[in-house]
Amino acid sequence: MHKAKILIVDDEAIILKAYARELERAGYKVFTASQGQTAVEIARKEHPDIVFTDMVMPGMDGVDVCREIKADRNDTEVILISGYPDEVIEKETGFFEAGGRREWLKKPLDIDELPRTVAKIVMEKNALK
Repeated sequence: MHKAKILIVDDEAIILKAYARELERAGYKVFTASQGQTAVEIARKEHPDIVFTDMVMPGMDGVDVCREIKADRNDTEVILISGYPDEVIEKETGFFEAGGRREWLKKPLDIDELPRTVAKIVMEKNALK
């Protein structure tokens, strides 16, 4: 059985490390990127099943990351994570129009939230097969 490949995009190194560690413990293959352009390059090479992206980052924001990744791989689920709810509300329409998942996770996350979200998405995808 295929274990989901996850890409985490966040400009805060400590967050990347914590999220990656938790998802790796749950048995997933995890890639990380601290900037949007790097995330797009990793996504093109590794074809992740799920991308968790921060909204507010220098350079490419979460909307741009989603747009670029979904243009190449429409079957990749892209989910926003943000500690700035006002920023998400302001930009969520653009994120959804770019093909992002119609839900977002609010920082600080309960550490179990990422593996739970991945498990839910994997179950949804398997049900569609």
